[in-house]
Amino acid sequence: MRTKLTMVFCIVMMWMTQESYAQVCANPPIKKDVKFKPYTQRTFDIENTVCIDVQFHIVRRSNGTGGFNPFQVGNIINGLDQEFGEHGIFFNNVGVNFINSDAFFMIANDAEANQLASANNVNGAINYYIVESLWNVGTGFVAGTALSIPSNNLVIRRDFALTPTSPHEVGHCLNLLHTFQGTAANTAGCAEAINGSNCNTCGDQVCDTPADAGIGAVLGFNPDLTNIMSYYDGLDHFTEGQGDRMCQAINSMTLLDELISNTCTAPTLVGDDCACSSPNTTFNLNNAPGGVTWTVSNNLQIVSSSNSQVTVRATSSGIRAAGWVQADFNGVQMRKDIWVGRPASPSSSITGLTNVNYGAMVRYSIRGTAQGATSYEWRAPYPFVVNPIVVVDPATWKILSGSTSRNMTALVGPNSGLIQVMGRNKCGLGGAKLKSVTVSTNGGGGGPMPIVSGDDDIPIYPVPASKNLTIDLRESDFDQSRTEVIVRDKFGIEVLRQHYQDASSINIQSLQDGLYVIQISDGNKKLSRKISIKH
Repeated sequence: MRTKLTMVFCIVMMWMTQESYAQVCANPPIKKDVKFKPYTQRTFDIENTVCIDVQFHIVRRSNGTGGFNPFQVGNIINGLDQEFGEHGIFFNNVGVNFINSDAFFMIANDAEANQLASANNVNGAINYYIVESLWNVGTGFVAGTALSIPSNNLVIRRDFALTPTSPHEVGHCLNLLHTFQGTAANTAGCAEAINGSNCNTCGDQVCDTPADAGIGAVLGFNPDLTNIMSYYDGLDHFTEGQGDRMCQAINSMTLLDELISNTCTAPTLVGDDCACSSPNTTFNLNNAPGGVTWTVSNNLQIVSSSNSQVTVRATSSGIRAAGWVQADFNGVQMRKDIWVGRPASPSSSITGLTNVNYGAMVRYSIRGTAQGATSYEWRAPYPFVVNPIVVVDPATWKILSGSTSRNMTALVGPNSGLIQVMGRNKCGLGGAKLKSVTVSTNGGGGGPMPIVSGDDDIPIYPVPASKNLTIDLRESDFDQSRTEVIVRDKFGIEVLRQHYQDASSINIQSLQDGLYVIQISDGNKKLSRKISIKH
């Protein structure tokens, strides 16, 4: 699939403190021939990170003098890791190439920048060109430029390679727009509404970056003044939405997929999503360098730590709250959000009938979740049975399905009481939601009750029965010589018992009208059906 986009961008960074005019960049167009991968998208996060290859090109004079200090390339990578790492994106230096050329030492316009890239590009990496200077624009000068959006090329001035200009340009390479795109004067695209109502399609198309007209916090605008993709001062972060946009681009765009490293492994912080007061929980930092510092939320305490792992526990057994574990290394902060303690109570009430018929099938559910829960536990009015292999009789409530999910189906027993649901995780059960139910002859619920398990093709007829009830086990796996048939009333009291014979016919004329359960058993195999008798 191809997409045609026509907007152009320029990177006008912050006003310099050393210069009397603004630093700007060239106008990188949105790439017109972006190809999208036809296969299922890969996803990554703090536990499934991605590593992008970067090829550095240092441009020097023709005699080999001047140019960026190659020993500082590692600091560029560290700076990129620091800004992108919290979004699961890391960078791998695959090499440094020197280009000795007076023609490209000082770039005079965007055409020369494109000539530099087309003559020296390395496939499968972001080509990061460092030159002595770029051209002037109006009252400013170009500090850096991504040659398209998205892109595998950027060109940057030597004196801006270790500033926020570097992650700004790489952000463009990974499909980020300016925060003010379309909203500021003389920028292509549609303006983002101040209330964010069109944030998915206008502005920078990222909803957690507020509308930005490039004029600061005035006239109703409240922009993110330290966002790396803005033109303000003190730029230091990408938002979660910008991280998602970059991840989606890497997942889906062929151009960016080709940049993923096959040789380096990005750091990953892995471990359980829950920590208890006992036992301890350990988190591992894989593929990380030394010098790791661990910090945790105030509801956790560190039991032990090393460069590669940390062991923690909750500070109290009564805690039920969100928490986090964080590793700091080389300026990168990797945080894993977890739940501490047993789950919270479900966030919504139980939906379902409050007045139910004995023997009916009923369904209860919760629309919300219980924070921290990995599963759920339902309880019916006592006594009850969970997930019976076979419904033997309705003398008690039977939870037939969904006992560990947010939706539960049960067979109503004779007793009224409480329906309960609680979240569960490795720390135990959380708080409960309750619903009082009453069993009566004027209640609701589904019916008639089908066979719950096995032999659902065994003929039992007529329905309803009036004089005789026929049960045909001739095509079943029951041992007919040992099979007994028991009939119980709605209270689970046995009212009839008979040994089975071929195509057994049971006389039920003595039984009153109503619902009954017929139970068939040969000592090993059992089934039950709810039946109706009407004379």
